[in-house]
This record gives sequence, C-alpha cells and structure tokens, in this order.
Amino acid sequence: MESLNAANQQRPRRRLSLLHVLSAAVVLVGIALYVLPRWARGPNRPNVILISIDTCRADYLSCYKPDRATTPHIDALADHATLFENTVSPVPITLPAHCSMLTGLIPPVHGVRNQPGYALPAVVATLPEILQTHGYQTGAIVSSFVLDHRTGLAQGFDTYDDDFRDGRSHGWGNERVGNETSAAAVEWLRQHADGEPFFLFLHYYDPHLPYEPPEPFASQFPDDPYAGEVAFTDHCIGTVLTELKALGLYEDALIIITGDHGEMLGEHGEESHQFFIYESAIKVPLLVKLPGQRHRRRVEEVVGLVDIVPTACGLTGSRRGLWDGQDLTPKLTGDPAPTQRDRRYVYTESTTPLSYGANPLLGQVGLQWKYIQTTRPELYDLLADPGETHNLVADRPHLARDLQIRIEGLTEQTPGGTDREADISDEQRERLESLGYVGDTMVTGPAVFDPNREDPKDLIDVHVAFQRTLELDDVQAEAEIREFLAERPRTRIFRLALGRKLKKQQRYGEAVEQFTSLIEYFPSEGITYVERGLVRELMGDTTEAARDFRQAQKLLPATSPWNAKCTRALQRIAELSEN
Repeated sequence: MESLNAANQQRPRRRLSLLHVLSAAVVLVGIALYVLPRWARGPNRPNVILISIDTCRADYLSCYKPDRATTPHIDALADHATLFENTVSPVPITLPAHCSMLTGLIPPVHGVRNQPGYALPAVVATLPEILQTHGYQTGAIVSSFVLDHRTGLAQGFDTYDDDFRDGRSHGWGNERVGNETSAAAVEWLRQHADGEPFFLFLHYYDPHLPYEPPEPFASQFPDDPYAGEVAFTDHCIGTVLTELKALGLYEDALIIITGDHGEMLGEHGEESHQFFIYESAIKVPLLVKLPGQRHRRRVEEVVGLVDIVPTACGLTGSRRGLWDGQDLTPKLTGDPAPTQRDRRYVYTESTTPLSYGANPLLGQVGLQWKYIQTTRPELYDLLADPGETHNLVADRPHLARDLQIRIEGLTEQTPGGTDREADISDEQRERLESLGYVGDTMVTGPAVFDPNREDPKDLIDVHVAFQRTLELDDVQAEAEIREFLAERPRTRIFRLALGRKLKKQQRYGEAVEQFTSLIEYFPSEGITYVERGLVRELMGDTTEAARDFRQAQKLLPATSPWNAKCTRALQRIAELSEN
C-alpha cells in the first residue's frame, strides 16, 4: 500500500513535468520557424525565380556550346543545375510562347496564336495565380511592349512592371534594356526578401532585333552582334544572381532560366523568327536549379516550355491542373522513369503563313524525328540532320502519317476565344510592326490544313520582303506594298496593310477602295469590315459604317476583341445620332 501511495504522489509531478516539456517544445518550434530560412518552414515552398530571355537560341549559350564564351554567369548557375539539352518552344512568337510558359498549355488550348489582337483569356489559370493561392507574393518585370499588361499576362501578379515609356527602340518606348530590368529586379528583391515566399518573373528582350549590344560586348563580338546581345543579357542576369546571393536567397531558391523562342539568323531564308518552326526558331535553353543543388545534370530527352508550370507546381507543392506539359521533377531529382528514345513528342506551330494565304506549320518534335504538317509535309532525322536539310517523308511514310495523326488530335481543340478586350488600336499595331510582328488572321478555332493553300516554304522571300517595309516611311512602304499587290493581288495582308497606310495618310476614299476589294476576295473575313467601317466613320458616313460594324459582328466570334471594337463603335455612332 505504501508503494502504491508513493506512486500516486509522484503522478502530479510527472504531469507537471510533461507540461513543461511540451511548453518548451512549442517555444523551440516557434524559434526554429522564426530563425530557419523561409523555405525550411515547408520543403515545398521555395522562392521561385523564372527568367525568360527573349529570342534566345540554345546554341548561343556557352553552357550549351562552350566555344561561344558568351554566358559566364548562366554557366556558373548551370554548374549546380539541370540543363535540358532539347527544349521546344510551342511557337516562335513572344506573346503566345510566354502564354504557354506561364500556363502549361499549347496555343490551340490557351487560344493565343499570334501577336496582334490576341490576349490570354482570364479563365485560363496562370502560374502566378496558382502560387498566389499557396501564399506566394508574385511580381513580374517585363522588358518589351509585346508583353504589355493588356495581353492578359498580368493576371495573377501582385505587381506587373511594364511601364518603361522612356525605353529605346524606334522612338516608341517599346523596350527596356537589360541593365534597367535588372535594376528593377534588385529593388523588387530587396523589398520582398523578408516575409512570405515569392515568385518573380523576369523578362529580358535584348537579343531581339535590332541587335545593338552596348560596350564592351559590341567590341567583344564585332562580327556577331546577336551573340553580343546574349552576352550582355547574361551580364544583366548576373547582377540579379549576385543580389540573390547577397540577400541569402540564392542557395534555397528554385531558379529557372529559359527562352521564349529562338532566332533563324538567315537559316532557311528567314532573318529573324515568326514564320518557320525549324530548330533555330524553336529550340531554346532551359536550366533548372533546385534548392540546395550542388552538381550539374544534363537531360537529353525532349521537353517543352509547357513543362515549366507543372514542374514549378510539383516543386512547390501547389495544386495540380490539366496541362499539356509534364512535371519534370523526376528528371531533376535523379530518379527519372525509364524512357524510350522516341517516346515523347512536343507540339509546335506557326500560324503566321495564314496571313499570306499559305497553310500553317504544325509540328511534332521528338529527340530523333521531327514532322511538320503543311502543303508539302516535312520529316527530319534531327540526330543525323540537325540542320533539317533532308526531307524524309517519302522514305518514312508510315512514321509521317503517325505524327500527322498526333497533330490532328491536338489541333482539333477549339479554344473559347478571349474573354478580355485586347487593345488593337492603330498605335498598338504600329508598335508591334516596328518590332517586326505582322499578321492579322485571327485563328479562333483549329488551324485547319487545306491542301489547296500554298506552301509557306514558297513564300519566305515574300514574308522577309514585306517585313522590311515595316522599317520604311509611309510613302516608301506604300510603293513597296503596291508592287507586292501587283504580283499577288489576293494576298490579304498586303491589301490590309495598304488600306491602313492610306488611312493613316487620311486618304480615306482610297482606303475604302482597298478594303472593299479585299471584301470581294474574302467576304467572310469580319476584320476587313471593321477596318472599312472605321474609315467610313472618320469620313462621317456613319450609316454605312454602322452597316459594316453589324456585318462584322455577324462574322466574328462573340468573344473576339474585334467584336468588342464594333460594339464600341456602334455606341459612338448611336450617341452621335442622339446629339
């Protein structure tokens, strides 16, 4: 009994002791959560920095091609990152490529197929939106007007820095140079270094035409100014990486460096990008540095820009989505699932040739084989023929047919159009044209292949010549365009361009004639009715203008920004008649 009483007397003391232990544990956990780096509070909440280098070929980074000696700062990051050797852009155009980069969807799904007049639908979830729901601060600093907030890319960002009206390029303020982008990034990082995890998207535009690298990079690459621009961009990125280290954020951050598309540099007859989907235009760098990574890895398998969102979500423990891309985490962590060499194919496209009356270019890219669907289909063995010079369609018809079927399955999807009004004013169009972007064929459904259309390969010289007119004054450009029309009177983009030049010069009667001729050739193209209606409105012929706008609305999808433009015009006309 005495022993029992003794035991009972000890119990309260044990309870008290246990409470003390639990209290001490709570205090220690609180201290640990305060002291440890933010990422350690949860292994899936690292800071995320996504850096996009516009118009960047993979083979111009020295970590991909050592004899270039262009990118020492990116090379240093590559020493403790995973370098993907074969990364495919879904489209060689800045806006749609970035839409895919930030949504994980291919252009036929997110609906943005080209530059002018397109905007990312608000219903499409973006990476910053997903990360926001997981407590991330989100910021973006972009370096070109082509990613203006009106394109829809600003959705999900707490801050979206696209205000650089004092920038360079043709007097429009279209571009912010890389050192200014880095300065803005450094300031943003200092403001957000403490607190919740962050996602920062940085966009550098310098390698885009015109190639004008500053010193000392111009002197270091006197015969290759494009390489000089890449080297300058690397220098600017180095500034950001240095700041991350100074703030103690580099080691534990998830850092992704990539490009939106490449640059043809005269290969296959194309000077820049936008038209073809050969490797020089769509093969981009992709480097992923995991938190705490100490060594370099190289991955040979084909991946795509559409893989960035699912991978970032996988590494941050964020919610899953229905993406066209894949989570690359297994390839990053050193435990990749067994793969067959030709197992994966990645989609790529260019709808720019549609503006010239030609077929689009729709592609499937694997590690070895690449197929391009167009009037005269193309099949290349990329391992044996990386320059894509020997078309093997006739030699491998069954493979070509299999890849064609893959494309048909992807392009049968019809996006719902855009649910925001993209600003397609004359000023915006001219700003885009000053950067080389052309095309007014709005693809609101599948980019259907028509065997009766011309092959884009036959029109590359025409495209290049037309792009050069964008650098001319209105009088010179008009003369050049009239020459194009003399040879190709039914080419829609030429007649549209001429009508717009005449409108700009206030030669309204002549402009109406051009748009009327175009309507006779293509009576179902609603955009032409909008253009003619706008000119008639300027002429004071509001009755005929209203008729044009109503006809356009019948032909255009209800969600088209051109339809919204008609609605606003009809409202103006109605208010004028009331007064």
